[in-house]
Amino acid sequence: MGSAAPAIISFVATFLVLLPLPWHWRARNIPIVACILWLAQGNFFRGINAIIWRGSVVRKLGPYCDIVLQLQIASIWGMTASAFCITRHLEAISSPHYSTTGLNNPRNRARFEIFMCAISPVIYAGLHLVVQGHRFDIIEDIGPAPSTYWSTVAICIFYLPPLILSLGTSYYAAKAFWWFYHRRAEMRSFQPYSSASCSLNLAGSAHSDTYYIRLMGLSLAELIGTISCNAYILIVDFRMAQLRPYLSWDYVHSDFRRVDQYPLAVLPPYVLFVFWVSWSLYPISAVLFWSCFGIGEEAMREHRRNWEWIRVHILGLKPNAGIARPPSGIVKSGVLDLEGWPAEVNRGNAGIFSFLAM
Repeated sequence: MGSAAPAIISFVATFLVLLPLPWHWRARNIPIVACILWLAQGNFFRGINAIIWRGSVVRKLGPYCDIVLQLQIASIWGMTASAFCITRHLEAISSPHYSTTGLNNPRNRARFEIFMCAISPVIYAGLHLVVQGHRFDIIEDIGPAPSTYWSTVAICIFYLPPLILSLGTSYYAAKAFWWFYHRRAEMRSFQPYSSASCSLNLAGSAHSDTYYIRLMGLSLAELIGTISCNAYILIVDFRMAQLRPYLSWDYVHSDFRRVDQYPLAVLPPYVLFVFWVSWSLYPISAVLFWSCFGIGEEAMREHRRNWEWIRVHILGLKPNAGIARPPSGIVKSGVLDLEGWPAEVNRGNAGIFSFLAM
C-alpha cells in the first residue's frame, strides 16, 4: 500500500496556489491568473491520481486518464508561456524605450497573452498526439503518465519547444533586471522626479519594487525548474534509450490502445527519480507562488477580506466592522499599476480586457 503523502501534498499545494486568485483576477492579470490555474489543476489532479492509484497499477477510468493527461501536457507549455509573458511585460515597462504601440498596446498584449497562456497550450497538447506511441502508462502511486515515442520528431515538437521558450524567458528576464537596476540608479541621480530624465520613478515605491521583484523571482524559479527538468529528461533518454525511427503515423501508432503498467518495484532508480522530480515540480512551484504572493501585507488584507466574505455569505454571521475595504493598491489593472511610475506606463496597463466586451 502506497503512502498518502503525495495526495496530501498535492491538495495543500492546490489550496495555497488558489489563495491569491481573487486578487489577481480582479487585477485582470492574464499571465498570473493562467499560472495559478495551470498550477491548481496540475496539483489537484495529481492528488486525485495519488488516491486512485495508491499502491495500485490497475487499468481503469480510461477517459478520465486521457483528459487529465492532455491537461498535464498542456500545462507544460502553459506554465512556461506564463513566465514568458510576465518577463516580457516587465522588461517592456522597465525599458526607457517603453511605448503603448504594437504588442505593448493593451488590447494587442491581452490577445497575445491569451493566445500564449490559453490557446497555444492546447495546440502543444494536440501536437503530442503525433509522438504518442501508445495510450498512456500507469505508475504506482502516481497514476497515468503520458507516453512519448522517443524519436527525432518527439525532440523537435515536444521536448525542444518549451526549452526554446524558456530561453526567450531568460532573455527578457535578464533585460528586465538590467533596466530595473539602471533606472533605479538613474532615478537616485535626478531629484526631484523629471519625466524627461527618467522613464521610471521608483522613489518612494517600495511596494512596487517588491512586487516587481516577486514577479521576476517567480518567473525565474519556473524558468530554472523547466530548463533543468527538461534537460535532465533529455540527457537520461539520450543515454538510456536509442532513438527510434519515425517511419509513418501508422507505424508509430500501430499499438496505440496499449496501456503499460509499472509497479514502483520494477522501475530502475533513474526512471523513478525522473518521475518523482517531474511530479514534485508542481507542488514546489505552488509553494513558491504562495510565498511570493500569499504572505505579503497586501495578501494578508486580501485573505481577511475573503474570510469575511465566507463568514457573511456562507456562515451567515454578522459583518466585522474592523475589516476595511481594499485600498487602491498597486495592482489595479494589467500587470502593474505602480505608485510613482509615470502615467504613460500605467495607462499602458489599463483596459486589458476591454476588447472582450466588444
